[in-house]
Amino acid sequence: MSICKIQFILPILEKRINGCLNLAQKADSMYYRKRAKNYVPVTQQQKQVMTELAFLHLFLAWEDFLEQSFIRYMCGATTSVGYSPKRFISPTALSHALQIVQTRNRSYADWTDIDEVMNLARLYFANGDPYDSALRPMLVDFKHMNTIRNSIAHRSGTSQTKLRDTTRGLVGYLPRKLTAGVLLMTLVPTENITFLEKYCHLVRVAAQRIIRSTSANPLL
Repeated sequence: MSICKIQFILPILEKRINGCLNLAQKADSMYYRKRAKNYVPVTQQQKQVMTELAFLHLFLAWEDFLEQSFIRYMCGATTSVGYSPKRFISPTALSHALQIVQTRNRSYADWTDIDEVMNLARLYFANGDPYDSALRPMLVDFKHMNTIRNSIAHRSGTSQTKLRDTTRGLVGYLPRKLTAGVLLMTLVPTENITFLEKYCHLVRVAAQRIIRSTSANPLL
């Protein structure tokens, strides 16, 4: 079986991350929008919704990256520095690998759940690497991301309660009229970046740890 290519998925993810950041930056810098022949102010709420959209695009890009890297490693992919995890399975093709993952206990793989991703990795790769070693130090942050994602996708009381609890833990107080967009546009305490920018960086670093592209320091 020919070795599947894997290195190319990093630039694809990077492009999508930059697209998310550009969308959020444009939203934050907009003051007026054209409606018919007039220009009307862009409200803060509209900026927050656009920031939420940027975050959802980031999350989708991350899910796609996890799936595409996972099934390629299952098929024996090797990185540019020759890294390839020890496998406990040898699918015949990418489609076969995806089918195996999807049918383990449901008709789809839940790439939003980092615990589930690490469980899958331990099932198919020795020590769960590179996913376990790459993601475990970031587990809390990714769970926060999932909470924010759920609060956007599901307007249930439970998801909004979890968002409030997460926000208190992250910033130490509860902003007025809290939404996911409000949190994502808030500056991270002690850092001069927003939470959206923090999560974009988190995804970028995690992906680089998974696609080990440097022999000197594979975990960056």
